[in-house]
Amino acid sequence: MNRACIMLLVAVALLAACGPQEVEQPPDQVTVQLKWVHQAQFAGFYAADKKGFYAEEGIDVTLNAGGVHLPPDTNIASLVAGEADFAIVGGDQLLAARFRGQPVVAIAVLFQRNPYAYASLKGSGIERPQDLVGKKVMAAPDAEIQHQALLRKLGIAPDAIERIPYQRDVTPLVTGQIDAHLVYRTGLGLAFDETGYELNWMWLEDYGIRFYADTIVASETLVQQNPDLVERFLRATIKGWRYAIENQAEAVDLTLQYDPTLTRDRQARMMATQTPLIHTGVAEIGWMDRGVWAGMRDMLYEAGIVAQERIKQKARDVAKQVEEYIKAHPGMTLKDLQDDPSFRDIVIQPIGESGYTSAADANTGLLYFHPRRELENTTSAEAVKEQFPEAWAIVDRAVGPTCQESSGFYLFDDAEGRIAEKYVHIACADARTADGKSLHVSASTYVEEYAPALSEKEIEIDEAFTMQFLNNIYGKAE
Repeated sequence: MNRACIMLLVAVALLAACGPQEVEQPPDQVTVQLKWVHQAQFAGFYAADKKGFYAEEGIDVTLNAGGVHLPPDTNIASLVAGEADFAIVGGDQLLAARFRGQPVVAIAVLFQRNPYAYASLKGSGIERPQDLVGKKVMAAPDAEIQHQALLRKLGIAPDAIERIPYQRDVTPLVTGQIDAHLVYRTGLGLAFDETGYELNWMWLEDYGIRFYADTIVASETLVQQNPDLVERFLRATIKGWRYAIENQAEAVDLTLQYDPTLTRDRQARMMATQTPLIHTGVAEIGWMDRGVWAGMRDMLYEAGIVAQERIKQKARDVAKQVEEYIKAHPGMTLKDLQDDPSFRDIVIQPIGESGYTSAADANTGLLYFHPRRELENTTSAEAVKEQFPEAWAIVDRAVGPTCQESSGFYLFDDAEGRIAEKYVHIACADARTADGKSLHVSASTYVEEYAPALSEKEIEIDEAFTMQFLNNIYGKAE
């Protein structure tokens, strides 16, 4: 080849090098809100991150841990507020959020079988749900909806079981303080295995309470405006779960990278226990069934859970109003608020037919809202405690140095002399008066009073979840 040809080839190469070049796009930043602390429950996400499956899909993921101090609704709220792109919640929580009008949608279900089960000691005589009648029972807050659904399905009155304030601890059961404990079999349930006691396990699903557990949820906005990102994220996540299930020892190693304080043995047993709940052999990982969603919705209505959600929301709305009022009037003391007609207008609002009013404890400054008829001319918190011991037990669960939302039923003698069940919910007002008094707000009424309104606000199942991404990933027709 002569010199001229060589120079021409070099020139061509240089011109090609100077031509348009494809610019590498930065990865999409994605935040996932987990429903609990870092542990093997989320091993598939860790595998998708550490094995590069998210990176292959052009995603840089941040996995935020949940925890004991975060109420179940926190994950939904983080989606609605745009603080997270995806969240892990229970299927029942997703439906409750839809009823409240929150624009969130399920895109995949990880736990096909629900891990919640009642633990009881061998020899306790508790072998079926009916055996819980007359017994002392604890239930995790996340399991409250399912517990109520089971009682309603079997015709067991809520007050037929003595509810004990929840503790995330094995001690109450093994020491005989309670008779049964409704827990995540793959979570606190593993700690029960370590006590050395022989246990009975009574699974909710065995009695017709089939609720999807760990569900991947996104906002409607993200699903509609960026479906490509949703599909890429879900494809990488499912790949991560396949890898974790097929390589469980390594999945435990990856989990320990997120929290080195975890014990390897516990995480290995968690993987082994949860695998048949995730990979059932009946459906692909992440798959959803419309019939299951519809069945869950129907149980929510039948058990009065949807009505309870309305009562909760009312208490939260009033608590927010109280917060805003106090912050707008920072110099007001508790007495100022009690005497202020504007403040009374905010906190005294009707709920159902009975409504509620307030009684303030002069020592603590806590406000309690109870049926107006019973507490007319009453301002003493001790008088409330004497009249409504069951309700006060619920209040005791919520009040204290740190306010925690709490709910429950209590017996109430109505205007016609009937003994009926009221549902009370405590919400927290994040504000203090000028004299340092914390405020708590609660709402209570008969669940049945909301029945007429329920038919007007159905949960549309087809809007609550979407199969478009799973269908694309698995190559199935819509």
